[in-house]
Amino acid sequence: MPVIARFESGALPRAWGSAAGRALPREQPEDFQVEEQLGFEPAGQGEHVLLHLQKRGLTTRQLAREVARAAGLTLRDVGYCGMKDRDAVTSQWFSVGLSGRPEPDWSSLETPQSKVLSRSRHTRKLRRGAHQANCFTLLLRAIEGSAPRFEERLRKIEASGFPNYFGAQRFGTHGDNAQRAQAMLAGRLRASRGERGILLSALRAALFNRVLAARVASGTWHTPTEGDVLMLAGTHSVFAFDPNDNGVAARIAGGDVHVTGPLCGGARDALGELHEAEQAILAPFAGDLRALNEAGVQAARRALRAMAADLRWRWQGADRLELRFTLEPGVFATALVRELIAD
Repeated sequence: MPVIARFESGALPRAWGSAAGRALPREQPEDFQVEEQLGFEPAGQGEHVLLHLQKRGLTTRQLAREVARAAGLTLRDVGYCGMKDRDAVTSQWFSVGLSGRPEPDWSSLETPQSKVLSRSRHTRKLRRGAHQANCFTLLLRAIEGSAPRFEERLRKIEASGFPNYFGAQRFGTHGDNAQRAQAMLAGRLRASRGERGILLSALRAALFNRVLAARVASGTWHTPTEGDVLMLAGTHSVFAFDPNDNGVAARIAGGDVHVTGPLCGGARDALGELHEAEQAILAPFAGDLRALNEAGVQAARRALRAMAADLRWRWQGADRLELRFTLEPGVFATALVRELIAD
């Protein structure tokens, strides 16, 4: 069974040709800002506290541990919707289950690396992916390339989207979490329960990226072929592609529907097994597919294309470009940025 290579962004083909130019995408944390949008209002009552926290230079799990410590609880009592970048300034929501206990003093969370923005009561724990969207403000510095070319590429991304690759964050500090997952599944590496989930997620992401890269290279990442499964934008609702449905092309062009790729695992849904094209791409990793199935990982589908809502840009002089956009949960801003600048 072949070993999956370390994650390298430059190995993934771009959808819209070579990069528009070069830039420094994250010279300091303030250059990469993320605001998590819940999409619902806290209930105002209940046994959970919702904390809206800002962090800088911390991972989500590190801040979650600080929340648990402040509450005198364990990490499993703290919920959050998604992982946010460490080398950034991000705001996100955490839930803390108190089960009738008095609300703790949160002042220990007021540090140079974290801040309490607000708090409210709620009726349930936050689960992964429960939020509506993430809003990004990015600053690209030291740009090398013409403004017209950058803006032409941004208009293309705005109209037609970008490949929904998993970014470097999914593969660990050294980019080798998928390799470590293979070693774990082969019995060559021991991992804790929490680490096991992270490694399995990286392996699925690496296999998905492999399928998406092949579809980008062939120009079919947003064009359905026979056997494809489509997904309704903004949902996890999937349906089989019908070549006789003349309305599909318009729905894809409008961003209402996306072609999907596999998040490998077991217990596939009613739409069936991987179709021929995906089977051919993943054939060298048949052992990994079996191992994911045996590990109890559930199969799912992920859109091959992502769309950036409310995409705006503003030049700050000749060599600095500010980007603002909103992405669905699970979509990596770095996947958009790599369509603009060279790795």
